[in-house]
Amino acid sequence: MHCTMEAAQQHASEPVYPPIAAVSPPRPWRWIVLSVLLVLGDALLTLLRFSQSTPAASQQERFWWYALMPGCLLAGLAVSLRWAWYALWQLFANVQQHAQAQHHGWWLACRQESACVHQSLLWGPVCGDVQRRDMLARGLHTAPPRAAEGVLRLADVVSAAAAAQQQRREDMLSAFAKTLATWLHDSPVHPSGFAWCGRAEDWSALRLHLQRHGLNLPPQPQLEGGIAMLEYIIDRLHDETRSVKAIVCLGLHCPAPDDSRSVPAGEAAFAIMLSRHGGAFRLHRPVPLSGNHSVARAQGNAALKEAPASYLSASDQANALLENASWPLLEQPQQAYWGDPGPLQAWVTLLRAMDQTQINASATAWLATEDKQDWLGVVTPAPLSEKGKPCND
Repeated sequence: MHCTMEAAQQHASEPVYPPIAAVSPPRPWRWIVLSVLLVLGDALLTLLRFSQSTPAASQQERFWWYALMPGCLLAGLAVSLRWAWYALWQLFANVQQHAQAQHHGWWLACRQESACVHQSLLWGPVCGDVQRRDMLARGLHTAPPRAAEGVLRLADVVSAAAAAQQQRREDMLSAFAKTLATWLHDSPVHPSGFAWCGRAEDWSALRLHLQRHGLNLPPQPQLEGGIAMLEYIIDRLHDETRSVKAIVCLGLHCPAPDDSRSVPAGEAAFAIMLSRHGGAFRLHRPVPLSGNHSVARAQGNAALKEAPASYLSASDQANALLENASWPLLEQPQQAYWGDPGPLQAWVTLLRAMDQTQINASATAWLATEDKQDWLGVVTPAPLSEKGKPCND
C-alpha cells in the first residue's frame, strides 16, 4: 500500500458533517388566524346551504354543529399535523446530532491512539552509532564540513567515500543490513509487518543483503511512502480485527552528488520498531499544519493540557503559528548536521525529537515539510505502567 499525501491529509483532517436544517416551531398567531378562517369558512358554507333550501327541523336544531364542528375539526387537524411534523423533525435532528457527536467522539479517540517505540536506529553524517547519536542530541557534536560535491556523507559507516554512486549505495545498503540484522536478532519483539521509505530498488537490494544474515523480508513492504505512513501504522496497530504485534519502519537515502544545492544533500537511514504497547516513547498522529486549529489538534492528539516542552524544526527556523501558541523552539540546527535528507527529512526530525524526549523526560514536538506540506507531531514518554507491558494484548 502506497501512502499518498492526499490520502494522509484527508485521513488526518477533522471530519465535516452535513448541516442539519433548523426548523422553527409553529407560530401561534398564524395558526390562530388559520383556525378562525377555517371556522368562518365552514360557517359561511353552512349558511349558504341553508339559504338555498329549506332544511329539515332536525337539521335546523343542529345548525351550529354543521356551522362550527367541521371547521374546528379541520383547524385542529391542521394544527396537530404541523406540531407533529415539527416534533418529528426535532427528533430526527436530535438523532442526527447524537450520531454526529458519537462519530466525532470516536474520531477524537482514534486521533489519540499512538504507536510505542521499542527500538530505533538512526544514521547520519555525524550519527553512526548510539554514542554519537546521544552526543548529537545533547549538542556536543560538531557539524561536519561541507563536502565539495554537495553531499554530507556517512564516512564513518561506509569507508569508500569516493566510490561511484551505485557502488556507494550498495556499500551503504550492505552496512545498513548488517546493523539492522544485529538489531533485529537481539530484539525481544518480532515484527509482523514492514514499512519502507525509499526507492523500490533499494528495498529489493536490502532484502538480498538481509537474507545473507538469515532474515527474510517480504517481496513488497506492507506500507510505503513518507511520514504519511505513521497514520496507517497506528491504524494497523490498533485494528481489533487483525493481530499486528509490531511494525518496523525503515528508510534509506543515498543522494547523488550535486554541488549546486543551497543546502547540501545528506545521506541518512533509520529504523523504528513500533507496537501498540511497551517501549519508552509514544509517537502520536501528526497533523498537516494549516492554522491555529492544527496546532490545537496536534496537542489534542497527544492529550496534552499544555504546550510541549519544546519542538524541533527541520528548517532551523521558528514557525509563527507555534510561536503564537507559545510552543518554544529548541534551537538545535538540523541542516548543518544533516543537510537535506530528502524524503527522510520528517523521519529524521521525528527521531531527533524522540532523543530530546528521552533526555528531558518531557513531551517534544517536531515540525517538518514533506511534499510542500508542513507536518506537526508530538513525541511523549510512555507511562510507567505501559513500558513493561507486552506488545500483544
